[in-house]
Amino acid sequence: MAQQVTLPDEWVEFVERRVRDGGYADSGEVVAAALAELALRETEVSVGDMTPEELSELRHEIALAEAEYASGAFRRYEMNAEGKAAFLEDARRGGRELLERERAAHRK
Repeated sequence: MAQQVTLPDEWVEFVERRVRDGGYADSGEVVAAALAELALRETEVSVGDMTPEELSELRHEIALAEAEYASGAFRRYEMNAEGKAAFLEDARRGGRELLERERAAHRK
């Protein structure tokens, strides 16, 4: 659904400048990007009990997960008995490896 919006002159100039600079194809893209940023900011407010450092760490972890997914460094599991068994075995193996690394770190 399209909607017309009236902006003050300074915002119209801002939008036009962004389009002229080549960052956006048209004014609709500029407004959509601004609204996406606003939505993100409001989402961040909903995690208001997180410190800026915790929020930064969360963003970092999400970026790592997205990069891992994009690289194909993940495993898909079928939604059946074999897939469940494979998932549980991988989880156990990962837990054992993590425990062993923790033990090795404490021995140093």
